[in-house]
Amino acid sequence: TLAYPIADRNLLIKFATVPGFGGEFQRSMPTIALIVSLILSILFFAFVLSVTTSRARAVDLADRMTRSQRRIVDSSQDIIAVLDFDGNWKSMNPASLTVFGTSPDDMINTSILPLFYSEEDKAGFLHIAENISEDKTERVDLKMRHSGGNMKWISWSLTISQADRLIYAIGRDVTAEKKAEEEAHLKTKQIQLAEQFAREASESKTYFMTKLSHMMRNSLTGMMGYLQLLSNKIYETEEEHDSYIKMAEDSTEEIFTFVSDIV
Repeated sequence: TLAYPIADRNLLIKFATVPGFGGEFQRSMPTIALIVSLILSILFFAFVLSVTTSRARAVDLADRMTRSQRRIVDSSQDIIAVLDFDGNWKSMNPASLTVFGTSPDDMINTSILPLFYSEEDKAGFLHIAENISEDKTERVDLKMRHSGGNMKWISWSLTISQADRLIYAIGRDVTAEKKAEEEAHLKTKQIQLAEQFAREASESKTYFMTKLSHMMRNSLTGMMGYLQLLSNKIYETEEEHDSYIKMAEDSTEEIFTFVSDIV
């Protein structure tokens, strides 16, 4: 008990302790604190390890996906490339060697415009690139130029990104398909032309037979008439008799000529 004088009074303060508080519990406090700290450290370490491992797995998975996509891009037979809005190549996969005869490194930062086979194809590409919307993919078949000078049909799939100011392009060589289509179209035209010739030949044949029958009938009728005049001796002079014979001979020659034409 302690006395504290305050003004004209003494304030008595009595201190007391809980029985046994400073005994066994107090001696166990360091061990309890150590155990709790170890548990917290283990939990924190497990949490950090889990986060680190998950991040490492995510990075490894992303690397594997990137390598897989890169293998797909490198092994693809289609052009997979990126263009800027000026038509310059920003990236190119190895398919350029097969399609254009030029290595990807040589095509980077060069323009696509000299590769078009004609001014019409170049204008068509520029029109699509200028008017395509960001949320739309445009497909078009254009004639392109190989480094050896040959013409190739490339089917382009173009997707524009206004945010990146880039054009993502996928191009497939469809030259064989186009040639097959042109050959099929040519064969169709040839068949149509042959059918037209057949119709014209049939019409000409019908016209020829009709005209030939008419002429032969006239010649035979004339010859029969002259022969009947001769057989019935319906003539007055020798000259008239000879003229009937001559006309019959002419009709006979006409019939012979018609038959020769048929043969």
